[in-house]
Amino acid sequence: MFYAGPIHTGQALLSANISAAIQKQSFDEIIVDGDIDLDWCCAGIDKSYTRVGEVFQNQTVFYTVTGDKNGPPISILPIV
Repeated sequence: MFYAGPIHTGQALLSANISAAIQKQSFDEIIVDGDIDLDWCCAGIDKSYTRVGEVFQNQTVFYTVTGDKNGPPISILPIV
């Protein structure tokens, strides 16, 4: 969970960089946790990308580096 108060400089810079890359469709695919709120970093993502569904049908095959399972991971592809 991100800090709910005023946006910190680091968060603002990261958010701006991610938003710019998304608008340019710099990524071939984006994989996010299914329950993540993308508004903090990616306002307008629906104009450049579309959610296509779960990455894995078997939810036991994907874990983060820490071993925590946050999924189901959702795949987001560029709109062509």
